[in-house]
Amino acid sequence: MKYERLIDWELFMKKKKSKLHSLSWFKKRIGLRIFRDAHSCCNSCDDVAKNGLIIHDLAHADSLYWYQNDYGNEGIILNYRDKL
Repeated sequence: MKYERLIDWELFMKKKKSKLHSLSWFKKRIGLRIFRDAHSCCNSCDDVAKNGLIIHDLAHADSLYWYQNDYGNEGIILNYRDKL
């Protein structure tokens, strides 16, 4: 059952042209602005989708990496990227 879900997950990511990024992807963007998809769960999420966010330091990069993975396990794709 878990294996089938993994295959479905991979197909979903390909269709959406999304990918999960490595921790090093986030670390390389410290001091830079990144963007993600809108999910409209709160005002903060809407703001990040419109304006992006700047990764401030290593701890911030690390937390964004884990948010991406935790939400991804729930089927919520944040789709972090460099451009709006």
